[in-house]
Amino acid sequence: MYAHLINKYESAIMIISSVQKALVHRQTGFVVPCKLITGPQQRQQLDTALQAFADACLFVWSYGKQHKISQQWQLHQACYQQIRELYSLPANLAIRAVARVAPALKEDKVIFYPFPPNHVVFDSRTFTLKNDEWTVGLTLLQGREKFHLDIGNCQKKVLSGKHPASATLFKKYKSYYLDIQV
Repeated sequence: MYAHLINKYESAIMIISSVQKALVHRQTGFVVPCKLITGPQQRQQLDTALQAFADACLFVWSYGKQHKISQQWQLHQACYQQIRELYSLPANLAIRAVARVAPALKEDKVIFYPFPPNHVVFDSRTFTLKNDEWTVGLTLLQGREKFHLDIGNCQKKVLSGKHPASATLFKKYKSYYLDIQV
């Protein structure tokens, strides 16, 4: 009779524990995981942005392998305009795609699909956090989009009054999460 309540209680404890563990202290600050509340149209925009970013990374990776270039500046000079035109990425996301690929090209490994469409890195110009509303703004392919955060008191306490430097958008199990670095 009460088994479903016990299961909900146990899963809530596991979620709280995982949030506390995910507040990983790094040299530059904390990474706070936050779930995005999305509608169907927003999910479509996020999926499109994730796929375009992954395709742009694959394009840069292929170009770097073909021309034997692994330095970020050379890749930027060669691929930036093509990325912007082919994948309609905003300027900062095109730069982040090149920055993501350059270290992978320096490693001499055979990778079949090195950049799956599961995360995008946003910097302070493409990402904003509003503490009073607990919303974030992300620059996607169609422009700026506003998302509400599904976060608890622990996350709110860490994020309140902070000015995040960057955030990473992840897709996990058909849900979207933002790791906010403060």
